[in-house]
Amino acid sequence: MLDKSVLKQADTETLIETALECGRQQASILAHAEALTDEQIEELIEIEKIRDFSIRLIDWADVKQFESRLHVLQKLDNDNQALLTAKRKALQQDIELLKKRRNVAGEYMNFR
Repeated sequence: MLDKSVLKQADTETLIETALECGRQQASILAHAEALTDEQIEELIEIEKIRDFSIRLIDWADVKQFESRLHVLQKLDNDNQALLTAKRKALQQDIELLKKRRNVAGEYMNFR
């Protein structure tokens, strides 16, 4: 992963590009993973930490000239959040289905 000390020395444009790239990496992981592995979840968390750190370091007074890229970053963040929400909902539904199956199996075993 990227060393945070490098980001501390970066200019506004580089910080914005870093945040955008983090969003793109997250989108790629979320789009290509049917079910997230523990490793992918850890990777998403690490990418999120770098993205957040980059955003905190941005000199917002310099941002006007980079506004269009920030809109792209915001859209990526919104899209990634929607994908995560959908995956979370699907996982919750799977958990509920497994609970129901377990209960039915338990009732069947008690019946026998």
